[in-house]
Amino acid sequence: MRRGELSKFVEEAVQRQLFRVMVDDIQLRNATVDKGHMQADIDRAVKEVRFESKMRPQSRKNARSKSIAAA
Repeated sequence: MRRGELSKFVEEAVQRQLFRVMVDDIQLRNATVDKGHMQADIDRAVKEVRFESKMRPQSRKNARSKSIAAA
């Protein structure tokens, strides 16, 4: 094994385990939530984010490349 590979392996294993514990915890908390209600909340949040991103001013780089393409 090369230097640092073991510590990288251990770090990744710990991260995977922490992620799994977090997912299990969230699934347990949401087990009693109505699926339709949860989907409606998700859909509403996605619409809000999409609306906000459309209203956000474009960066100069993107605006410049679009104006060049339009010319």
